[in-house]
Formats: sequence, structure tokens, C-alpha cells
Amino acid sequence: MKKRSSGKRTSRAVAVDVIAEWLHSGAFPDALMESVTADRAFVMEMVYGGARWKRTLEWIVHRCTPRKPDGPVIPYLLVGLYQIFRMDSITEYAAVNETVEAAKAKHQDYEAFQKGIEIVMAHINEMLKRNGVTLESIKSVKYAF
Repeated sequence: MKKRSSGKRTSRAVAVDVIAEWLHSGAFPDALMESVTADRAFVMEMVYGGARWKRTLEWIVHRCTPRKPDGPVIPYLLVGLYQIFRMDSITEYAAVNETVEAAKAKHQDYEAFQKGIEIVMAHINEMLKRNGVTLESIKSVKYAF
């Protein structure tokens, strides 16, 4: 298994990689977390939370975007949206900014991807404000299926 916490990678970038591998392989997230060492608790919260709340987060994306995002964008959305809606200690700005920066760092040579993640996150932010999807309404959801 490859090491996920090397170099200058942020915790969010590590979480995105674990979630992307989980979505691709179907392996249990805890097995994919074995090699994570740096900022492990924060990464675990984002990975396990993104997995636990996947359907709810997909509902938010479906409600707030005009079309389904491309596959490689989905792990970033799960990490970013989980932070916004379920992690009280993270500000919305930090969640969006750091998630977009993680995407830019990984996809430096893929300008369309960088722009795509920025557009999707910006669109979600705007739609959240306009369409009445509030932090309170999402936080009141007790279970994800």
C-alpha cells in the first residue's frame, strides 16, 4: 500500500486520495487509512464522514448543480462538503479554499480540472445561499443511507 502522507500534501489532499481510492476500489475506508500518519484524526474524520454521509452530500450536489460533476471531482466535493456541513470547527471559507487548493496542487497540469472544481464549489456556495439549503437543515438530518 502506498504512503499517503508524504511531502507537502495537505490533510485534505490525503483525505481526497483515500476517498477516491475507496470509490474506485470499494475497499473499506479503514483499510485504506492504515498508511496515513500525519494529522491522522483530521483525515479520519473527513474520510469516515465523507463515506458515512455520501448519499446526503450527493443530494446536495444534485440539488445545487445543473449537471453531475465529472468523476475525478467527486472526492473533492465529498471532502469539501463534509467539512462545510458536518465539521463545526471548520469555517465554510476554509473548507472551500483548502479543498480547491488541494485540487490545484494535485492537478497542476490540468487547468480544466482546476477550473472545474472551482466552478463546482463556487456554484454550490451560491446555490446554498439562494435555494435555502442551510447548514441547519443539513445538520438536522439524523441518518445517511
